Amino acid sequence: FGVLLLEIITSRRAVDTASRQSIVAWAKPYLEKNSMEEIVDPRLGNEYDPTEMKRVMLTASMCIHHIATTRPDMTRLVQLLRGEDGPVELQKKKPCERTVSVNACDLQDYTSSSYLNELSRHRQLLME
Repeated sequence: FGVLLLEIITSRRAVDTASRQSIVAWAKPYLEKNSMEEIVDPRLGNEYDPTEMKRVMLTASMCIHHIATTRPDMTRLVQLLRGEDGPVELQKKKPCERTVSVNACDLQDYTSSSYLNELSRHRQLLME
């Protein structure tokens, strides 16, 4: 769902056909810096509510987290988008409340580079 939100915010495709760059890889640095001006479609100008845009950016950021178990479920996602959890600033500090049961033998060192490698593999599959 995060990719869809990013497509709406930016008016970009999930994978840019020219550069073959995923919208997630492109947007992640801007989301981390909370750089609304860099990520929002420039054709919108200032015709949006900054508080609502922050909420959508936060939700998109949570949805594209590289650890799937930390991503919000659909109920939480709707609450985030509706603003039912208070101000956006407070939502940033709240972790998703999912319980995770993991066998220690199943753990991998899942770094950002392994995440990018996985994205690259998925992109190659899409282009085939």
